[in-house]
Amino acid sequence: MNLVGKIITILILLLSVCFMVIGVMVNASHQNWKQQAIDNKEEIQALAANRERILGEANVKNEQIKKEKVARMIRIQQLESQLQQAERDFKAANEALNTEKVKAQESFIVVKESESRIKEQDGLIDNLQKQLSLLTESVAEQRGKVTDMTAQIFELNSKKVALENMRSDLVAENAQRTKVMNANGLDKHDLTNHIPRDLKGRITAMDGKNIAINLGLDDGLRRGHSFDIYRGDTYVGTATVFEAQNNRSAARVDSNLTKVPVQVNDQVTTKWILQDASNR
Repeated sequence: MNLVGKIITILILLLSVCFMVIGVMVNASHQNWKQQAIDNKEEIQALAANRERILGEANVKNEQIKKEKVARMIRIQQLESQLQQAERDFKAANEALNTEKVKAQESFIVVKESESRIKEQDGLIDNLQKQLSLLTESVAEQRGKVTDMTAQIFELNSKKVALENMRSDLVAENAQRTKVMNANGLDKHDLTNHIPRDLKGRITAMDGKNIAINLGLDDGLRRGHSFDIYRGDTYVGTATVFEAQNNRSAARVDSNLTKVPVQVNDQVTTKWILQDASNR
């Protein structure tokens, strides 16, 4: 047997084995399909019986559902009627509640206004009581003052009588002095013209030893009056008025009493300053 024959033989053998396997598989599959068909038929019969049973139960359930549906519809209608009645009752109650709320709000406003008026009246009463207390104290004080003033008036009347008597005596004495001064050719100001008033001013200009100050006849300064010159609290010197006008005067600085040169805006005074007298 040549090589081709061997190959053909082997192929035939392999094909035989394949056909045998296929036959076995076909036989097994045929048996399985047959058993499956039997099983499926039994299952279909069982399903049909179960279907009949379920249909019977479904019919019973449908009847029950119809009855329950009718009962529920009746119950729903009853509930809807009750709901409508409840809504009408709720609406009426709500309207009544709103009316009561309005009345309560009005009553609350009235109460608040009454409380406010009561507080205002309490405040007025307190103020009136305080004013009454102050008025009572004032009346008592005024009574005391009236009593004191009555005593003072009585005392002043006594002093007035005494002063009237003194005035009469002074008038008589003054007439006597005037008579004596007229007899001697004297004026009433001659005795006091040499005494300057207590004045304060400043130097406004100067020319050598002559200075001008902002005080004059209107201030009571006269020719011959002397005044001191200060710079701050320091004594500078002394000057004497040789010409006086209404609101200014001219004076001459006393060189013997001058410690430092006089300057414009230095202060001048006719008042004797004791604390600076030791510095002269």
